[in-house]
Amino acid sequence: MDSIGIITRMDSLSKGRVKICIDEFAFVLYRSELNLYSLKEGMELKTAVYEEIVETILKKRAKKRAMNLLQKRAYTRWQLEQKLKEGFYPKDVIETAITYVESYHYIDDFAYAMEYAEYHKEGKSWKNIQEALRRKGIDAKVLQQVEVELFPEGTQELEYQLAIELLRKKQYFETDCDYAQKQKLFGYLMRKGISSEMIRRALDCTLEME
Repeated sequence: MDSIGIITRMDSLSKGRVKICIDEFAFVLYRSELNLYSLKEGMELKTAVYEEIVETILKKRAKKRAMNLLQKRAYTRWQLEQKLKEGFYPKDVIETAITYVESYHYIDDFAYAMEYAEYHKEGKSWKNIQEALRRKGIDAKVLQQVEVELFPEGTQELEYQLAIELLRKKQYFETDCDYAQKQKLFGYLMRKGISSEMIRRALDCTLEME
């Protein structure tokens, strides 16, 4: 294919950057780079020119951007992809940058998930930890690995100890709770991601759930 399409729009961004739009596809260059390649709205972007831009500018810039982001905080693979997408880097350029930082172990979803779960396991149920990690792009296989590594005996004891700790904070063991109060506590612990079995064990009673 001789060209990748017509430049349909060129939008000015901050700091002298310009978003070059080709149908639904876009990438960003500085104005000096536009002049270097003589890019203008309405012109056909030759494949050879685009490939040169990708290899000499965009891939290097995406790698540097990924490294700068990771210097400030840890990211999952998915989170880093999203940040690079915000910069209008093409898909293949993003993949190159991700592969680059992965090769140096600057991103490691298993290590990230392990550290997160280890830090939060005293105050959150495994269910809630999993939900939080899924929102960060951690996939099911990694979560299974983390569960086996951190909770070789299963997660029930973690849930039970968390239920006990939360009930202690609610001064459950210092007061005589009636049926309605226990139901309220049951709902509170359920929202924390604790199983009904472990809640009943912690409350040491059976509540009929409607």
